[in-house]
Amino acid sequence: MCIDVNNNSYTLAEAIKKVPVGCNCYKIVKDSTGKPQTELCPFLDWVQQNEFNSEEDFMNSGYCHLLKLGDWFSTKYGKKIDYVQLARFAKAITVNANQSGSVGLWQCEKNCGINLCEK
Repeated sequence: MCIDVNNNSYTLAEAIKKVPVGCNCYKIVKDSTGKPQTELCPFLDWVQQNEFNSEEDFMNSGYCHLLKLGDWFSTKYGKKIDYVQLARFAKAITVNANQSGSVGLWQCEKNCGINLCEK
């Protein structure tokens, strides 16, 4: 299995090593000055939207390249399949509005179950 994201290609074993430890799709690291910085999971992305008209717009915008799954996306104009533009890595994906979606990616809650606890 090959996972391609942001011009990087990972085997499943390599991808698992890149997923942050903990319940979230990020970890806090210190930069060279000791200041805390947020480091996002390399597989986390979200839908590019010019504006958010409601909280629901924001909540339906998370996407995981590893799982190839996003928060539930409602397609516009009654279409069951649509293309959406992802923001972080500027990639277009196909969305099936009938597919069950993830939960909580919009607030960086992990859905993959990988590296949930520190060893």
